[in-house]
Amino acid sequence: WDPKTDQFVFRGRGSSYLLDEKIATMRGVSRREMKLIYDELELRAKILNTMKKLNIVDYYDVFRVFAKTYMLIDEKMKAASKADTQKVILEGLEEALEKLKTKELLR
Repeated sequence: WDPKTDQFVFRGRGSSYLLDEKIATMRGVSRREMKLIYDELELRAKILNTMKKLNIVDYYDVFRVFAKTYMLIDEKMKAASKADTQKVILEGLEEALEKLKTKELLR
């Protein structure tokens, strides 16, 4: 957080103790697959930025987007192995982003 500009500043991949040591460990992501955690973070940011561009600010619309995103991920998780969890999360987020761009997640 940069208080001068009142913005969050991302210092780059591999610079977050919380992501690298805590979240990756909790999810069982190996050092070799650490890139996937950052890819997930980037996709989540894209979803939020797309919501901003589409002026999705109503509480119920925001909730609908988040709920449908998690439903997409959950559906994909049912058919996946535990070893593929991180990749499935990424696939679900990518699908949600594409559906958001066409406003399909708002229906």
